[in-house]
Amino acid sequence: MTPHLWALRVRSTEPGVATVITRKHRFEAGQSAEFDEESPHISALEYVLGALGADLAAGFAGHARRSGALVDQVEAVVQGELNDPLAALGVVGAKGHPGIARVRVTVYVSSLESPARLLELWEESARASPLLHTFRAACYVEVRVTIVP
Repeated sequence: MTPHLWALRVRSTEPGVATVITRKHRFEAGQSAEFDEESPHISALEYVLGALGADLAAGFAGHARRSGALVDQVEAVVQGELNDPLAALGVVGAKGHPGIARVRVTVYVSSLESPARLLELWEESARASPLLHTFRAACYVEVRVTIVP
């Protein structure tokens, strides 16, 4: 079987900004990690963390729908922490590395389905998540599922 390959084109378009083109879509990403709340661009790190949240929320919602479960809403809150933010800034003498050290995800599920059924569906969808598996191999990942009426 030939593996499926995803291909994206990424081009630096202005200082600190890159344009990503995939299939028929494009988006701009800022520098690796942004510490300025007022920065006009979403950082590459924020896109990666957002992608993980999207993978988990949309993946769970789709899995639940295909399984016949009625789920009203799914929302994920994702927090990421670097090993050493100073290393990400290129500070001389930084003690750690610029990589992601920890990710915390809370997934909120609104449904009238039984909590046991929702947690079973969650486990099934989490096993099929490419990004969750990738992150777990790279850093500490904590995922919580909260069921809300």
